[in-house]
Amino acid sequence: MQDPANLPVSAAGYPWKADGDFTTVIYVKNETDRPQKYTMHLLYEGGQYSMGVSEIRPNETVAVDFGKLRDSQTPDGMGRLIPLGANKGQIAWSVKGIEDKVLSSRSEQISLS
Repeated sequence: MQDPANLPVSAAGYPWKADGDFTTVIYVKNETDRPQKYTMHLLYEGGQYSMGVSEIRPNETVAVDFGKLRDSQTPDGMGRLIPLGANKGQIAWSVKGIEDKVLSSRSEQISLS
């Protein structure tokens, strides 16, 4: 995690890998005592998956695992599914609203073996 006050904006992009025993989890933390909104997208070869606008409570940390969303075939707000064969791509998230430097994030990419 980085101090959001020292970042240029509340937004980030990370590589995504979810094949074999690899998984990538993105953590977004609300660093304020007020609810905030953000959006997160997964871009992969041939398409994209959008979580739409989500709200995060004061001081809350949320974890997003697109591999689990792919495996469970959970549709996004547009009804799109992450294809079961998609196993790498780019994740982008950003704060929504007029406030900036209110969220921080990190990505954990691990292999269980």
